[in-house]
Amino acid sequence: MTGWQADEASGEVAAGSMLELRWPALGVELSLGVLEVVPERRVVLAKGATRVVLELDDHGVSLTHTGVGDGDEREGVSSSWQLSLGLLMHHCETHADSARNVRWLMRPARTNTDTAHVFFTDPDALATWLGRGNGLGAAGSRFRLDLGAGETMSGRVLSHAPGRDLALSWDEDDQSAVVLRTLPQPFEPGVRLVVLSYSRWGERPATEARLGLLEAAHHRLIRVLDGERSA
Repeated sequence: MTGWQADEASGEVAAGSMLELRWPALGVELSLGVLEVVPERRVVLAKGATRVVLELDDHGVSLTHTGVGDGDEREGVSSSWQLSLGLLMHHCETHADSARNVRWLMRPARTNTDTAHVFFTDPDALATWLGRGNGLGAAGSRFRLDLGAGETMSGRVLSHAPGRDLALSWDEDDQSAVVLRTLPQPFEPGVRLVVLSYSRWGERPATEARLGLLEAAHHRLIRVLDGERSA
């Protein structure tokens, strides 16, 4: 599960057991009860009144999450699972035998989900902070961005929740993955936590140049979203 979902995990996926999932960079820990396991077919996880059912058949993986609230919470949970399933697909197809390492970049900005999504996908908006290209389309589509300094990011859109978040593969970087999303910022109306997470699989570490490139791009994005158009 650390290959596509949590950053750290412990416990056992067996009926009656507990599964502990952790995202240290976010300060989030989650304890889930394992209600049911049908080998190669079905897993049911629970926390309180919520249930997550993962089912596998000849057509792929389906996920059902019940007991979720309404409004932004429901949309955020739906988008989060779409991101996770996109990473699961990428992990299974490209890095099935490799461990994943994640780098998180997070800062608050005065924005909303719709505005942030424009800057995640629109070609002119992307050019203000990340790179020049034709924009980012539906899940499964190909893309290419010129990041400057001789760097290119091309690959596949792994997940795209319209108006919310998306995940991208990066072919030139050992088929790594970059996720762009926003999260609620409690007690601060009109502010979202703007997140860029960078996942790499395998033993070879990321280059300092590419880490620096992503950190600088994320900083520019925050400035642009906060209204500093001179960025």
